[in-house]
Amino acid sequence: MILVINDMECIALGTKELKVKLVMELWLNRILKETKTEGFGNRFCIWMQGCSIHCSGCANQHMWPFNVGEKVQVECLVSDIVNTRSIEGITLLGGEPLDQKEAVAQLVEAVKRQGLSVILFTGYLYDDLKKSRDICVQRILRNIDLMIDGPFIENKLDFSRPWMGSENQKYIFLSDKYSEKDLVDIKAKSQYEVRIYPDGSVKINGMGDLKKIRKFLKVDGGMV
Repeated sequence: MILVINDMECIALGTKELKVKLVMELWLNRILKETKTEGFGNRFCIWMQGCSIHCSGCANQHMWPFNVGEKVQVECLVSDIVNTRSIEGITLLGGEPLDQKEAVAQLVEAVKRQGLSVILFTGYLYDDLKKSRDICVQRILRNIDLMIDGPFIENKLDFSRPWMGSENQKYIFLSDKYSEKDLVDIKAKSQYEVRIYPDGSVKINGMGDLKKIRKFLKVDGGMV
């Protein structure tokens, strides 16, 4: 017998055991298994592929198109997260995580069951989301510890606060896991990490002045 409940395939084994299988899939642009610039502590960071908001001046415009990138089963992603032992939790950004709300709902529920924290960046406003009657949106809100909400606004640049890009964006604490007091312990303002890989490729994550970052990475008259 197979029952489908909230996008989860439940397979009855005999008469006593019920095994829950995660069946949704996510389009991803990038995964970084350990980073300290995308939220509190050491975090497993997931960049979603696809965004319908299209903020002017967005640094991740290559993450706007949908149905490209890497398609990953939620079950496999959760397994990868759980096996990364040194992390405090996950951070979801993009792209726009809520544009894949069905699979994201399943992901954050599974991660919270493992005792890990969840931080989510979104261009949508929390005040609008909390009024939503969408079941998946409400499932997500119930399983987030910290949301950073609001679109990036190019003429309101603000890198004075950790993880923020513009002054309109807000910290929304949705559990007692983190609070404003925890921000006091974050010594750095917005910061970024630069990784240089053996093949010569360079990848950046974090938040900061994109023009300064590009100047920093300028090599032999070109840009890496």
